[in-house]
Amino acid sequence: MQIMEFSNLRSQICQKTFTRHHLMTSDMDDSRKYRLKAYPLLSVSDAVPATATQLEYPLIYERDQILGSCNGIVCVANRQGGFAVFWNPSTRRFKKSPPLENPRIPGSYAAYGFGYDHFADSYNVVAVFWYEYKMRVKVHTLGTNCWRMIQDFPSFCVPQSAVFVSGKLNWLALASESVANLQRVRWVIISQDLGKECYQELLLPGDYEDDGGKQATNLQVLKDCLCVYILSPRRRICDIWLMMEYGRKESWTKLFTVPDPNICFSGTKILHISKEDEGLVVKEHGILYLYNFRDNTFKILPIRNIEDWTVPVVYVESLISPCF
Repeated sequence: MQIMEFSNLRSQICQKTFTRHHLMTSDMDDSRKYRLKAYPLLSVSDAVPATATQLEYPLIYERDQILGSCNGIVCVANRQGGFAVFWNPSTRRFKKSPPLENPRIPGSYAAYGFGYDHFADSYNVVAVFWYEYKMRVKVHTLGTNCWRMIQDFPSFCVPQSAVFVSGKLNWLALASESVANLQRVRWVIISQDLGKECYQELLLPGDYEDDGGKQATNLQVLKDCLCVYILSPRRRICDIWLMMEYGRKESWTKLFTVPDPNICFSGTKILHISKEDEGLVVKEHGILYLYNFRDNTFKILPIRNIEDWTVPVVYVESLISPCF
C-alpha cells in the first residue's frame, strides 16, 4: 500500500489545536478476555513503543461498538442488550441508557451516532433502524430515562454509523431518485442537526455526481473536518477528501490519492494525522501503520492484537462527568 499525491494542505492541517489525545483500541488477552486500552497519541505518532493503559470499563461485552467521543465522553453501544453507555475514561465515571426497545424487523440492525448539542448542552445517542418500510429514528439524551422517536430518516439505507463534526451527525446513506423516469440509487451524506432534529443533504466532492462508477465508501473526521473516501473502481484508486468549511461543497479539498482501493473499505481506516511527522496513523486488518509524508514510507506501529472488526477511537482527556 502506498499513498501518493499529497496536497499542500499540511500547513492548514497542522494549524489545528492539539491537546492530549489518546487512541483507544480493543483486543483480547491470552485468556480471550475482551479489554480496552489507551495509547498516548504523541507516542503513536512518533512510532515509539507506547506504554498502553488498560482502561477500567465495567460493562464490557464482546463486540461492543465504540461509537465515538465528544469532549472526552466516549459512547459505547451494546447491540445485544440494546443500550448505550456514556463513559469518561479519564474519570472512570459512566452512565447507562435504558434499553432501546427497538421495534425493528428481526435480523436487521440499528446504525448509531453519538454527538453533543452545544445549544442545549446535552449529549445524545441516535439509533436509525428499518421498520414498516421506513428508516425510523430514536434519540436518547444523557440525563433522561427514555428514547424518543423523531422525524424519519430521509433515506432507505444507512450502511454505517454516523460521525460527529461541526455540531452535526453525518451519515453515509443510499438515496433513490427518479431520473428520466428511471430510478437511480446514489450515495449521499445526510447531516443531522441534533438541536433542531432535522436533516440536510451535503453534496459530495468533485465530479462524483458525473461519474456513476464512483462510490463513497467511508466517512470519518480528520483534524475536526469531515472526511470522505471516494472509490473509483475503473481507475483503481481512492481519493481522500476533506471538507475544510463544513456544509460548503466548494471547500471539499482532495488531501491525497491512494492507489490501493482496499483502503476504502471497512478493514482500513485513517485514524489520525500527526503533527510532528506529518503522517497518518492507518489501521488495516488489525495492524496499525504510520505513513510518513517525508519519505513516502510505512512503518508498523508497536501495537498488537487489535480486533479486526473494531475501529480505534481517538479521545481527549476531560473531567466532564456523564453521571447526571
